Amino acid sequence: MQGRTYSGMGTNLLDQDAFAVESQGPIQDRAAERLGSTDGAIALARQMLLGAIRAVQEGHDPPHVVRDPRANRFDHLAVRSEVIPSATDWKTYWRQQPAAAFTQD
Repeated sequence: MQGRTYSGMGTNLLDQDAFAVESQGPIQDRAAERLGSTDGAIALARQMLLGAIRAVQEGHDPPHVVRDPRANRFDHLAVRSEVIPSATDWKTYWRQQPAAAFTQD
């Protein structure tokens, strides 16, 4: 754990993701939970989830669902996984990469 990953589960993110979503145990009653001011993101995420649940219960699509195949193309988005030197500014590096590196047919 000291030399490679904090979790000790190796570098395979799929294993770490499975651990995070499959081993949480029973759903907890959070009604009496006392969140602090630093837990704002948690509270907001829960509000968003509850809003999406209400939308589905009312017969609407939850947020960010795209049903029209013509509108379901996201060619403008790119996912990169690359190791660059620590002295390199990633924002500058990103802008300098050729657009062809981000296209996929």
